[in-house]
Amino acid sequence: MSNKGDYGNRTGAIYSATDKAMFDALQQYKVTRDDIKELYFTRGIIISNKTSKEILADNFSKYIHGYEDYEFLSKILGVSTQRERFKSVDLISTDITSEDIEEALDNVKEHLTVTSNDIVDYNIVGKSYRLKIEYSEPDFTKSEFRQVVDKEAEIIIEKNAQGFSLIGPHNKKMDVVTSLIFDALAEKHSSLIRDEINLEDVIAKSLVSQLFDKLTTSMEGYSLVSVTDVYVYNPDKDDGTGSHIKKASLSGTGVTLSQELGSLYKKGFYIWRIVWTVTDDRYLDSDIYEIEALFSEPETCSDFAFLVKGYYPVKVDSTDITDTHHKNRVNLSKSEEMKFNKLVLKTAKNLLEGFSNLDENGKDDEEDAV
Repeated sequence: MSNKGDYGNRTGAIYSATDKAMFDALQQYKVTRDDIKELYFTRGIIISNKTSKEILADNFSKYIHGYEDYEFLSKILGVSTQRERFKSVDLISTDITSEDIEEALDNVKEHLTVTSNDIVDYNIVGKSYRLKIEYSEPDFTKSEFRQVVDKEAEIIIEKNAQGFSLIGPHNKKMDVVTSLIFDALAEKHSSLIRDEINLEDVIAKSLVSQLFDKLTTSMEGYSLVSVTDVYVYNPDKDDGTGSHIKKASLSGTGVTLSQELGSLYKKGFYIWRIVWTVTDDRYLDSDIYEIEALFSEPETCSDFAFLVKGYYPVKVDSTDITDTHHKNRVNLSKSEEMKFNKLVLKTAKNLLEGFSNLDENGKDDEEDAV
C-alpha cells in the first residue's frame, strides 16, 4: 500500500530485447545507416557503405547488447504521444495564497526532477500559473524499442472563489502533480478539501444520463447539432436469465432521441460517455465542434474527463445544402482548446449543483414511498 508522499517510482527500464527484436529494430526506416554506423563504432568497428542494411542488422543482432544500445534505439523508435483528455480538480480553501501555490510548484519541480528526470518549469500568465512538464514513460504493450513514450503535460492552476482549480491531462502525471500540490498545501492549511466532478453518491442513476444530456444543450453561446455517440452502463447483476450486458454503445445522429436508447434506459442503463457536436451562435455559418465527456469510472460515476476533439470547417463556397462542412476534423489551437475546456467544465459544474439538489428530492420521495 502506498504511503502519503509516495508519488510513484522512477520510470522503469524497457524490457531486455531479444536478438530478433534487435534485428527488427535496426531495419526500421527511422534507423538510418548513420545510426547503425554509430552503433558499430561503439564496438570499434568501421562498416562499409556497400554492406546492406539487412546484413548489418543481422550481424549486430548477434552481439552482446546492453542498456546503452537499448536506450539509443528507443530514442529513435519511441512512439509519439496522442492528444489526451482533460480533467479538473478543485482545491478548496480561501486561505491559500499565491505564495503558497508558488512554494508548492517549487516542490513539484524539485520532486519530479529528482525522482523522474522530468524537465519541469512554470510561469505566471495573468492570474494563472502554467506548469509545463516534459517526461518519458514506458508503455509495455509496445514492442521493446517502442516502449519509451515522450510526453508533455501542461497544467493550469487558477484562483477561483473557493480556492484554486487545476486543469490538466487526464493521466497519472496529473494525479502525481495534484497529490504533490495538495500535500504541500495541506501542511499549512489543514482544512483543505480536494473536490472533483462526480455523481458517486447519486442514488437515482437516471440523473447521470440527464447530466450528460443537458451538458450537450447547456453550453453558453453554442447550440447542439447532434449527439453522435452514446455509451451506456448497467451495473445490475444477472437477473436469473444467465446473462448480463454491462456496456452498450449507440452511434449515429440524434442518438439521445432514439427509441433504442429509451429501451436501454428502461432496463437500467445510464450514460457514462457521450460525444456531441455544436455550432457557435455568433455565426450564421459556423464551424462544427466535436466534444466528448465521460466518467472514467462508469460504475461509480466518478473521474470526470472531457476533450474537445476538434472542428469540422465550414465550406465557404458550397452551394449544396447537404454538404456544408468538410469531412476531415481539424485540431483546435491550444488557446481555443482551453477556452472550450473551461466552458465544458463550467457547464458541468453548474449542472452538478442542480442535479445534487434533484437527487436529494429523489431520496425523499423514495423514503415517502416506503
